[in-house]
Amino acid sequence: MAIPTECEVLVIGAGPAGSTTASNIAKDGVDVVLIDKRKELGVPVQCAEHIPFQVAYFTDSKKEIIAQKINYMHTVMPNGDVTITESKGYIIHRDLFDKHLAEKARKLGVYIFPNTEALGFHRDKVKIREGKQEQIISPRIIVDASGPKSAMGKTLGIYNTTYIYANQFLMPLREKRDFTEVYFRKYIPGGYGWVFPKDDVCNVGVGVSLKFGIPPREALKNFVKELVKQEIILDQRLAIVAGIIPAGGMLPLQKENILFVGDAAGQCHSITGAGVPFALLCGQLAGKYVVEAVQEEDLEILKDYEEECIDSFGDSLMHAVEKRKFFESYWNNPQHDFNEMVKKTWVVFEDYYS
Repeated sequence: MAIPTECEVLVIGAGPAGSTTASNIAKDGVDVVLIDKRKELGVPVQCAEHIPFQVAYFTDSKKEIIAQKINYMHTVMPNGDVTITESKGYIIHRDLFDKHLAEKARKLGVYIFPNTEALGFHRDKVKIREGKQEQIISPRIIVDASGPKSAMGKTLGIYNTTYIYANQFLMPLREKRDFTEVYFRKYIPGGYGWVFPKDDVCNVGVGVSLKFGIPPREALKNFVKELVKQEIILDQRLAIVAGIIPAGGMLPLQKENILFVGDAAGQCHSITGAGVPFALLCGQLAGKYVVEAVQEEDLEILKDYEEECIDSFGDSLMHAVEKRKFFESYWNNPQHDFNEMVKKTWVVFEDYYS
C-alpha cells in the first residue's frame, strides 16, 4: 500500500509510545498513519529491557516476549554494602515487545510504514521519505513519538538537551537469578551500572553523564572487569547496545496540532532512566485526547493531554530532575560521603523522597 497524502493523524515513531498512541486512536475508528525510520521495527534494541509488573499487561501474556520474572533489586553501594528491596517485574525481549505493540496497532486499522522518516514540516504538511522516495503528507494532528532526538522538536524549540549515555553488553551469567543488580561506582560517573538477568544471560550496562569526561564504553569495560572478577558473569560479549536517555525532565507536550509522547517529550525518570512505563501510559492519554479532538473538531482539547500528564506524574519527574542535579553536583566533591549521597538520590532509599 502506498502512503496516503492525507490522514486524520500521523504518528512518528513505532516504539512503545507511538504504537500505543496509534492503537488508542484507531480503536475508536480514527484514521491513523504510523511511520518509523527503522527498516525492521524493534531493531536495534536500545533498552535494558526491564519493566515493572504494573505494565506487564501490555504484553498480552505473550510468553515469547517475557524472558524471565524479577522479584528483587540488589543495590550495591560504593562501599560494598547491599540493600535488597522487593521489585516485582519482568525482563522482556524488547524487540519482540515493540513488534507486538505495532502488530496490535495494525490489527486495529493503523497503517504502518517502516523505513519512513519525517524530514520536516510546515503547519499541516509533513515532508517524509520512504526509502529514497520523498512526498508530502497532510495530517490534521501530528504525534511525535520519535525518541530522544525528536523529529519535530528542533524546529519548534521543544527538544531534550540533557542526556545519560548508555552502553550495554549481553553476557553469560554464571548462575541464574531472580533479581536485578544496580551498582554505584566512581568510575561510572553521574549514573550507575546494572546487571539485568535474561535466563542464563544478562544485560550488563552503564549509564553515564559525559560532563565528567569518562565515556560510557570505558566505564562499561571497567564494570565488566569487576563483575568477571566477582565471578558473576563470563567474559563473553554476545551483543552490544548503545543509546541515549533523556534526563532533563518533561518538555512542553503540545504545540498547536502537535503532541509529544515518550522520550521525545522527556517522559523519562532522570534517576533510574525508566522510560517504557511512561511511554505506555502517555500513549494511552495522548490517544484519548486525540480522539476527542478529532470527534469534536476542536484542537484546543489537545491541551488537556499536557495537563493530565502534569497532574499524574509531573511532580515525580521534576523531583527526579532535582535529585539528578544534586547527584551530579556533589559527585566529585571530597567533602561529601559517596555512600550518603547515593542514599539521598537513589529510589530505594527513604531519603530520596525527602
